[in-house]
Amino acid sequence: MTAHATLSRSFSPAPHWLRLGQQALKHGQRDEAMRALRHAVAADPYHAESLLWLSGLCNDPRESLRLLARVLALDPRNEAAHEGIRWARRRLQGDDLLLPIPRTSAPLRAVYSMPAPSLAITPHRTNGDWLMRWARRTIVVCVALVLILSGAIVWLVQLPAPTASDTLVAAASAESAEVQPLDLPEVQLPTRAHVVDRAQVYAARADALMRQVDVTWTQQDWQQSALLLAQAIAFRPDDAILKRKLMAAYFNQAVNLIDEGQLERALTLFDQALEIAPNDPQVLGERDVLANYIKGMNLYNQRSWSSSAQVLRKVYASDAGYLETRGMLYRAYYQIGLDFKQQQEWQSALNAFQTAVAIDSDGKEARAELAKIQTTIQSLQPGAVGEKWIDINLTTQRFRAMQGQSVAYSFVTSTGENGRETNPGKYQVLDKIPNAYSRFWNLWMPYWMGIYWAGSSENGIHALPILSNGQTLWGGYLGRRVSFGCVILDTSAARLMYDWADIGTTVVIHY
Repeated sequence: MTAHATLSRSFSPAPHWLRLGQQALKHGQRDEAMRALRHAVAADPYHAESLLWLSGLCNDPRESLRLLARVLALDPRNEAAHEGIRWARRRLQGDDLLLPIPRTSAPLRAVYSMPAPSLAITPHRTNGDWLMRWARRTIVVCVALVLILSGAIVWLVQLPAPTASDTLVAAASAESAEVQPLDLPEVQLPTRAHVVDRAQVYAARADALMRQVDVTWTQQDWQQSALLLAQAIAFRPDDAILKRKLMAAYFNQAVNLIDEGQLERALTLFDQALEIAPNDPQVLGERDVLANYIKGMNLYNQRSWSSSAQVLRKVYASDAGYLETRGMLYRAYYQIGLDFKQQQEWQSALNAFQTAVAIDSDGKEARAELAKIQTTIQSLQPGAVGEKWIDINLTTQRFRAMQGQSVAYSFVTSTGENGRETNPGKYQVLDKIPNAYSRFWNLWMPYWMGIYWAGSSENGIHALPILSNGQTLWGGYLGRRVSFGCVILDTSAARLMYDWADIGTTVVIHY
């Protein structure tokens, strides 16, 4: 054994954790044994003895099969691993969990013959004696193995090449019935006079897997490609190119699943791709669009029209033709318009139906409702015979002085801030005061025209307010919602409207 190999092995923590697991098992501490063996496998994923012991203690036979597959990848002729596979398969078929495992080495037979995980282990005197005998035999076997490994391991080089069925039989059982065993070519392991270089063995097996990836990649079999790449990365864990290719396999498989309607599985695969490349913009973008689509679709199915529209708008902005986004978004806005219509909120209904028609110009239902709402609004608006009226748009923050259907004046305005919104509706000028004073707010409001009562106070139209110290409030903020509920104009515009409008002039406020 080379000095480098000896140093690596002497400092490996896997044998230490294996001994702790064996000692815990000797004392009937199954959970402690499981934890120690998992530490051993984490420390060295290719420590065959730790893999065998852990596979015998696993509650899930599928996990046992995956662990045993890794043993076979290292040693295709490992009889204990083959016996373990047959045992795990019987467990999958529902047979007795206490089936004996003949023709297996004593330590492994003890592990595979233990009681089922769901049964409590109650040590007693006879069982303890048996465990002591088993522990002594195990120590003898381990010492013998160490002596053998420290010498010339010429017998390993002379092993016949593994067959495809032996090498990957466990991997095929552990994945799913749809994934068939792979037909890997035989690998001739590199040899030396007295030692097999583990790094070269791993590289050879990774190369063999990658030759198979080339075939499945050409066939666009992304699921099989991902399975092969994951196995190759186990032999070459620091290979950034392999990881990038595995990320691409997950991504392509997710895209295919989206086309097949398997959205949740596709989302899981995007998450797996992001575990490899967390900042990849393409994966992040596709994942976000799919997540928003699933969320919007669920809200749509719950008839939460406003919430679903808000989420689906994000998908629509990224890709207007994404799955059923256009149809669901059109229907959501149509239903929102109907709800506003029932509440006689005509302008909000108009906006919703206009949005639905903009999304789907062929939407006959929305177009018909839009025409009805437009007729209703026209009938409610003043100015049919040319009288003066005021139009205030809360969405655009515009103030228009109308004469009939013509615009006499137009100004930017500021209405109530969030929490103190100006109320939409149809009102009229109730009173006019040249310079009104608010005791509650301690400010002056030049060119005041009251329009509606909000509780015990009146909201109205006025110029920029002036504080008691002479400072003008909200200067430079016109066009934003900053007021306490009133409609604010520039001082010159407020003076012009104060002279233009009469008491009784109609005021229409809408979104």
